[in-house]
Amino acid sequence: MGHELLPFKDKAAAQEFMEDHHGKSIIGFQEVTPAMIEALDKRE
Repeated sequence: MGHELLPFKDKAAAQEFMEDHHGKSIIGFQEVTPAMIEALDKRE
């Protein structure tokens, strides 16, 4: 899998997934910017 944004029902589910898959952060829908989405394709 590459870098992507994943939706979750609640913060607890997001936290569990992040810990299990070595995620880096949890952000809310309102915090997502077009620049973030564009940057996902440029990460390795």
